[in-house]
Amino acid sequence: MPIGDNQASIMGVAGLARDVAVVNLGTGGQISIPQPEPVWVDGFETRPMPLGGYVLVGASLH
Repeated sequence: MPIGDNQASIMGVAGLARDVAVVNLGTGGQISIPQPEPVWVDGFETRPMPLGGYVLVGASLH
């Protein structure tokens, strides 16, 4: 199954947990918050997660 690097990093750190936020800092940075349903917040992206659900992502670089 194809998977984006952001979604893969969330699954690698938090598995399938839905009650965590993942902060990734490197050459870029993002905060990723799993969501059961799509959520739209100004300045954030909503991305699908493999196996269901979504992730709300705030990235320092767009």
